[in-house]
Amino acid sequence: MLTMRPLDAHGKWQGKTQKEYLCRKADKERGFTAQEFLQAKEDGWEKQFKYRNTAGVSAWLTPTQAAREPGWGRCSKQPKAAKFGRQNPLCARWNARSNCWIGEKRGRMP
Repeated sequence: MLTMRPLDAHGKWQGKTQKEYLCRKADKERGFTAQEFLQAKEDGWEKQFKYRNTAGVSAWLTPTQAAREPGWGRCSKQPKAAKFGRQNPLCARWNARSNCWIGEKRGRMP
């Protein structure tokens, strides 16, 4: 039995998943990890936060959108994120069906 956590170049444990923030640029929505977001921010992408207006209606808006429309107040510090995050590519390869050798020996794998 082996661990599913990969190690980095310095021998430190990496995560199985990374948080993926759902960001907005104009009318497009796209997910970025924290590292990817640093570059995307320069290209005009913004994180979305939960805002509530004076009528009590809540919505996910970027800070720029909320500033353009009066009456919106931010009610959450946490940005909008994908439910399960993004799986580490090393974990995905490690757990791939093509790496399973037990079934191949017995002739059960396609």
